[in-house]
Amino acid sequence: MDLGNKLVLTTVDYVIIAIVTFSSILSVFRGFVKEALSLLLWLIAIALTASFNGLASDYLRNTIAFEPVRFAVATFGLFFVIMLIGSTINNIISKLMQSIGLGFFDRLAGFVFGVARGALIVLALVIVTPYLVDTVNEEWWLTSALIPYFEKFEHVGAGLLTWITELLLSWVK
Repeated sequence: MDLGNKLVLTTVDYVIIAIVTFSSILSVFRGFVKEALSLLLWLIAIALTASFNGLASDYLRNTIAFEPVRFAVATFGLFFVIMLIGSTINNIISKLMQSIGLGFFDRLAGFVFGVARGALIVLALVIVTPYLVDTVNEEWWLTSALIPYFEKFEHVGAGLLTWITELLLSWVK
């Protein structure tokens, strides 16, 4: 809530600050390359798992008779293997970045990535929360100093969510 020139933060504002701060600190330690490749890896793992879990389930037909269990084992197993292989590649590339002397710039870019990711997480929460809670009558929502800034970008977040969903669905088909 804004009282003149003095900004008064509420508990929810401190939670928002904590989310963005934690995300940025984590990204500084991990670096941009590792963070970006991790995000890409998650998208690829989800798309590949969704595309090939049926094939993997068929492969296990003689091993696991009960179809729902077989499908679950195939899905989680495939996802785990893809994430394991991708994480190994990610670690090799990150070590290469460190060895060629780009560590500082990698961590600086990681910080920016972390702030952006934290802001996107908060934006997602600001978009979803009104569907879960009647925020129109909630004092913690109405008195927040930071939520109004995120509400200004709700249409951007909704558009981004639609784009990501369509992209993932196009990979699955």
